[in-house]
Amino acid sequence: MTNNSSQTPHQKYLIVLRPLSPFFFGGENTFGNDNENYLVKSNYYPQQTTLLGLIRYQLLHEAGLLLNINQAITDIDKAKAKELIGSKSFGVNDTYSKNDFGNIDCLSPVFLHDPDTNKDYWIAPFNRSYQPSTITDWQLQVEADNTIRLISHKEYTAKEKLTHYIVGCGGERKTYEDMFTAVEKIGIKRNNSHKPHTRSKENEYEDDDEKGYYKQTSFCLNKKDDVQKSYCFAFYVCFKTPQQLTNGIVHIGGERSAFMLEAKAVEAIPDNYGYPISHIKSQNCNNSQVQQMVLIADTYVEQNLLDHCLFGITEVETFRFLQTDIDKTQHYFNLSDKNATLSKSRKYQLLKRGSVLYFRKEKQNDLTQLIDKHEDFRQIGYNQYIIVSQPSNKP
Repeated sequence: MTNNSSQTPHQKYLIVLRPLSPFFFGGENTFGNDNENYLVKSNYYPQQTTLLGLIRYQLLHEAGLLLNINQAITDIDKAKAKELIGSKSFGVNDTYSKNDFGNIDCLSPVFLHDPDTNKDYWIAPFNRSYQPSTITDWQLQVEADNTIRLISHKEYTAKEKLTHYIVGCGGERKTYEDMFTAVEKIGIKRNNSHKPHTRSKENEYEDDDEKGYYKQTSFCLNKKDDVQKSYCFAFYVCFKTPQQLTNGIVHIGGERSAFMLEAKAVEAIPDNYGYPISHIKSQNCNNSQVQQMVLIADTYVEQNLLDHCLFGITEVETFRFLQTDIDKTQHYFNLSDKNATLSKSRKYQLLKRGSVLYFRKEKQNDLTQLIDKHEDFRQIGYNQYIIVSQPSNKP
């Protein structure tokens, strides 16, 4: 089950991020140092490490520890910063233990939020197809020899990717087009050196800005109509001791996308962070020994996880993150590759949220232990899941 802190005495906030302009969450999908990737498309959601970085930045800002670009950080400031946000950003360690983020205890997975109705929206499980008038599950069929076979729904074709949907806390089903609008921008990134044109061997002129051509796809979160507010991103954060958070404009990601941050203190965090589990329980197998695990957050696991599964409906994405160190990093807003105090982690492969794993009941402990042991990932909202038991066929 998910490891939220709803029963602990920590101070808790619901953080709501309302986009003020089209946003771009690049992850691995960026222009690169020399604009080698001239076609780039934003991810729909920010990474959990991005949200952690936002909270760490805000705590430094609240404490007055963010300095001017030409001002060196003092040892006293470093000591205060370490106490407040820990000495380092997110990192993966050999023991899989939690990181020390100072007063920050943990984060929930990010989800979509309707500020007018206070309803939340999550990525639906990949084993469910939402058509305009019907909901279709992939089916499990028990054979005569008690083996189990997975049968896809009729809308699925192996040549196409899985169709993703979004489900509300009341069971409302949405497509990505219902929630997001793509915004394309085409242009030229000018070369800062402003070098003149040069002549090639073919006696043709070449422009030093030729590599600057680009097409960038950002996203907006939609409004339901002209009166109501747009959908927002949201997540929960828990602090170890009382912590002040101020509402205001923040900037997220390498493109510094602008958002209005609203921090709402809450008494408790809903079970499973409010994921609409009652609307995703499957009735698709008459063998009560088969269970499903629905990943409600991107999840890092070792390859042998699948050894404990009958099969899965999954997708994989690449994950990498920036690393900072208070003893070395002076300017947390400067993410240039030329800044030697920032570094990128190695690449990891995560199972995407919405992936569904099928397994026999006796394998549950083995499966959950492989996911739960990565406390470093779970701490910031990764490796969260729900177990969906098949109904018993007993009368």
